[in-house]
Amino acid sequence: METTINDLLRIRHESSMTRFSVLSQLHHAGPDGLSTKGLAQRLIASKGNITRLIDRMETDGLVQRRPCSEDRRVSHIFMTEAGENVFHAIAGEHEDWTARIFGILDDDELETLVRLTDRIRANTLPEVALGISKSPDYANGSDHHG
Repeated sequence: METTINDLLRIRHESSMTRFSVLSQLHHAGPDGLSTKGLAQRLIASKGNITRLIDRMETDGLVQRRPCSEDRRVSHIFMTEAGENVFHAIAGEHEDWTARIFGILDDDELETLVRLTDRIRANTLPEVALGISKSPDYANGSDHHG
């Protein structure tokens, strides 16, 4: 599925799912932007990988870094107008593609998929993988949706 969407993004928008994910996170973060660390945490990626990706996206004019007013060692990442345009162009199509892909599942199946994905994602946290911490309750099968 990821390969299919990446192919569609590359063909239709000369982009990738990773770039779209960055733009999406920045869009949802609003006018305050995100630090590199915050973006890496939201995308479950290493800070180094995010830094290299942001370097390329900044070169392409999609994002820009600005020093944090409270701590000049920290940069916040913001979407440029060009980045907003790319995000909005992709977002509608992405929603349509996703609806078609997941449209074969009923509500119960979608809920099960989300629950299982949450469990797997929680178990990939570095402190869990290293045995420093236990998985959150929902990673062990308890209902975290209420």
